[in-house]
Amino acid sequence: MIGRISSALMVFLISSAFVAANAADANPGDPGWRRTAGHYNVTFDERGRSTIVFDFEIQAVDDRGAEAISQQAFAYNNDLSELSSSDLATLKADGRLIAVDERAIRDQPAAADSSSFSEERRRIISYSHVAAGDKIRGRLIYKSKTADFAGEFADDGGAFAERHDRADAGMAMADVLKRLPE
Repeated sequence: MIGRISSALMVFLISSAFVAANAADANPGDPGWRRTAGHYNVTFDERGRSTIVFDFEIQAVDDRGAEAISQQAFAYNNDLSELSSSDLATLKADGRLIAVDERAIRDQPAAADSSSFSEERRRIISYSHVAAGDKIRGRLIYKSKTADFAGEFADDGGAFAERHDRADAGMAMADVLKRLPE
């Protein structure tokens, strides 16, 4: 169970490292780009299925970095999760925003071998007109198809809400007691 969550987070880390590895080949000390924002949010529904939202922003410091970040690849397993994306754009240094055209997004098998039965896939996003000083940004949403923690988020008949209400009432009473004169 935890392995699925760990593997999903590892996919994010590996895909982010993929860009770093490609850029670092040219100059091991400076890849030519900087991550300016990266935020993960993981939630679970009542059936224990996870949704991972990854917001990112990467700035090209020089021409080499612009080339490195202009194409991003994100891996996922189609049997285990769905991958969608939104807010994909190039933010030019002068403030203009160039949205990624849907035709610039490819979803393909991770392995070139067509005899492979693996459902490992790669979503490749090509950002247009990336130059030094520009940023790319986007949001990826991984939704698991199966429960990561089966039965752990099941409906408890309202017991959780009742405990939450009691906790709120207890906190309110504690506030009142603090204000009473001694």
